[in-house]
Amino acid sequence: MAWEAQEFFLPSNMFRLGFALRRLRGPHTPYASYATAATESPSLRRTVRVENLPEGYNVSNIVDTVKANPAETIIPAKDHLLVRFFDEGAARRCVEANKELSLKIDESTSPALNTMTVAMLAKYNATRTMRLRKVPESFTESQFNEILSAHGGVVSSRFDKSRGGIIEAQFLDMPQAIKVTFP
Repeated sequence: MAWEAQEFFLPSNMFRLGFALRRLRGPHTPYASYATAATESPSLRRTVRVENLPEGYNVSNIVDTVKANPAETIIPAKDHLLVRFFDEGAARRCVEANKELSLKIDESTSPALNTMTVAMLAKYNATRTMRLRKVPESFTESQFNEILSAHGGVVSSRFDKSRGGIIEAQFLDMPQAIKVTFP
């Protein structure tokens, strides 16, 4: 008789479990990620505008000052600089952390993230900075500069083969850094 009672309660418990699982599958808010934020939010504002810059300002110095990393794209203009972040939260944090500077969220809607950019972020943890390690001794600074000049968009570069060798370049945007190839 006890065995029959267990058989009777098993389907009832399964029914309750199934009901609970269906309730969990109900409407839920997806996690904010680069991919969903870019496609679901038509009013995405993830660009910070750095204003009141003198003519001929140094992009690298400004980016370092506002700690604009990780940033997708940097767009220099005559008297201001636009820094497009990967998400809205990073843009807000940049503005809040630099209250003494003339920073604000740009009013224009930022374009959606490119699917290639999202894939490179996820798979390779890609950035605007390209670093080379274990470079052959025959590789020279002039070769490095020649490769960089062919691609353009370089904000800063460093070539120091002493002490383990630091060879890196920082680009205006991530797609430019991804496209650089070395022999």
